[in-house]
Amino acid sequence: CSIWCSKIVWGINTLLVSMNEINTNILTGLSDERVAALRRQYGFNEVKEKQTSATILLAKKFWGLTAWMLEATIVISFLLHKPFDGFVITGLLIFNGLIGFFNELKAAKTVAALQQELQVMVRVLRNGDWVQLPSKELLPGDIVRLRMGDFLTADMALSEGELKIDKSALTGETALIENKPGDTVFAGSIAKAGEATAVVTATGTQTFFGKTAKLVLTASHIMHMEEVV
Repeated sequence: CSIWCSKIVWGINTLLVSMNEINTNILTGLSDERVAALRRQYGFNEVKEKQTSATILLAKKFWGLTAWMLEATIVISFLLHKPFDGFVITGLLIFNGLIGFFNELKAAKTVAALQQELQVMVRVLRNGDWVQLPSKELLPGDIVRLRMGDFLTADMALSEGELKIDKSALTGETALIENKPGDTVFAGSIAKAGEATAVVTATGTQTFFGKTAKLVLTASHIMHMEEVV
């Protein structure tokens, strides 16, 4: 019992220190003035994807090993006085590039529309009142109420209550993890049982999940087809 009590006390002390650092009040939550200041500092709770202009997307369809080979073939065809072959390959290259370009634009618009429709709502304490806000509005220091079935969109430290968390999206671990006051729960997890109040400690790319997503977005790799070519 003494070991568990000491762990709980240590967790609560850690939570109080972090709350003091981000200047929040667990009874009233963040004020409008504090929200404005934190918004300028942290921005929105999201991992922004690198946006590519339509012009660059179209240009990429004619850039790469496969495109270079076809373009070289077109030049060689004309040099060998075979204009018919050159025009056919040119037509196929342009046709394939335009089809891929328009399909990619359509897919990007579909994903953007789904992201808007599937916006996660959270219960947040602001100015002493509980309100429903989109998850992208969360800021470090926000007081959030978590219940069974909630999807966590930020890293949080529990201040009261208990939760059983599914962290399989982060760790691959299927067993539910029980969390008590003072424990940290991470973005990307799902509350499977219990109810708790938590303080947001990290948002966006500063979360454990956000850092991983940012690495994936910035990673580059050579496709197998490119290696073969």
